[in-house]
Amino acid sequence: TDFERVEIQFGNTANSGIWYFDNLTQGQSTVDPCEGVEPIAGIVDDFDCQRNVAIGAGAGALTVVANPVPGGLNADPLDKVGQYTDPFDEWSALVYDYGEAMDLTNRNQLSVLIYSPITTNLLFKLEGGTVAPVEIPIDIATANSWVQYQIDFSDAADVDHTRLVIFFQAGSIPAQENVYYVDDVQWKPQPIRGCVANFEEPDFTLETWTYFGNADLDGAAAGVVVDNPDPDAVNMSAKVGRFEEAVGGQVWAGMYADTPAPMVMPTDNKTATMKVWMDHAGPVVMKMEGGIDGAPGSGDVSSDYSSPNEWAELTFDFSHLPDNAAYGRVTLIMDIGSAPETDNRISYFDDISIAGEPCIATGLFQPAPEVAAMRVMPNPAHDLLRVDQPENVRTFRIQNLFGQTLQTLSIAGVPGQVQMDISNLEAGMYLLTAYDAQGRLVANSKFIKQ
Repeated sequence: TDFERVEIQFGNTANSGIWYFDNLTQGQSTVDPCEGVEPIAGIVDDFDCQRNVAIGAGAGALTVVANPVPGGLNADPLDKVGQYTDPFDEWSALVYDYGEAMDLTNRNQLSVLIYSPITTNLLFKLEGGTVAPVEIPIDIATANSWVQYQIDFSDAADVDHTRLVIFFQAGSIPAQENVYYVDDVQWKPQPIRGCVANFEEPDFTLETWTYFGNADLDGAAAGVVVDNPDPDAVNMSAKVGRFEEAVGGQVWAGMYADTPAPMVMPTDNKTATMKVWMDHAGPVVMKMEGGIDGAPGSGDVSSDYSSPNEWAELTFDFSHLPDNAAYGRVTLIMDIGSAPETDNRISYFDDISIAGEPCIATGLFQPAPEVAAMRVMPNPAHDLLRVDQPENVRTFRIQNLFGQTLQTLSIAGVPGQVQMDISNLEAGMYLLTAYDAQGRLVANSKFIKQ
């Protein structure tokens, strides 16, 4: 049997102990571990089995090695990375040659992990098309650490360039042949500024999560999508996420998932929301990690769950994060501070969203469905707004013209008339939106508050 990797766990439920092992060997390999692996959309080069674009210039300066500097955003010492030795000149570069025009229509955010021995500059360039090349400079402000860089090429989405070029210390001759490490070069969609996951459609499903501090489950990749165990007025979704906490784990046992695009919070509403179901009350932690361009992690941000055996929407305050900071990983800890003693504990979560935006079950690159108009009265209104409720509506949201949600009302879903108190709103025009149990937009209307 061929294998590429061996992991050995020594008493993973014990606090301490001494174990011995010896003579672990492997015979000659006869199978290519990458044989039959299908290319994943967007990945340029992960230096493992997703090496999907040929390297032209710079190939002689690049070697694939096991990660020699594990830690931070790239902690696996067995992961393959690219080792690039920068020659003694100003414009040597690593060039990915597609041989045809790149399709950047939907995926136009270049993401790359780089470990640099010095603080310096990078230059990312698209070239080889019928129009002028596109160049974007980036500063390396942190040395001797893995940093994820995000380069926005959305303005070049409709050009026909054929090559992606990465310059290290562009425009100057280095004092020595510096060695850089590169990993996970890929094209991603534009930043997520609303729904992160609703587990209903592939574009909004974070399928694979990784447990940490979780005894026998520690380090395991978990497929979390399951049927909603207890649909109610707060969450009628068919599918939700499942969190399992193992006996013998840490009180901070949790799980994390990497998002398909970076998450960015609006400067005036740095919050996230998530629906939670647990069989007991307790604090739930969400963390923003995997900061892009050196953005600091959020640390533990807690919100109290206080309605056992019912769905509740929790809000997490990230106001301490820098403006426009982007993150590529979301981490969850359910009921931090306690651990199960006799049986594994199961909790559920759903509708992770930025800034309270609804998790509409619509494809990421598909237009929103056509919706009906709602009858509201009076219009203009002073303190109360009466709404003729369409069939199957479960949630109303009032938003300003910037798209910010100011008020939310959850209802039972029976057709009729609903009254909404708008006395706290300032004078102006607002948008009223209505959603069904799956979070789909089904109706909307505008009204004026006097």
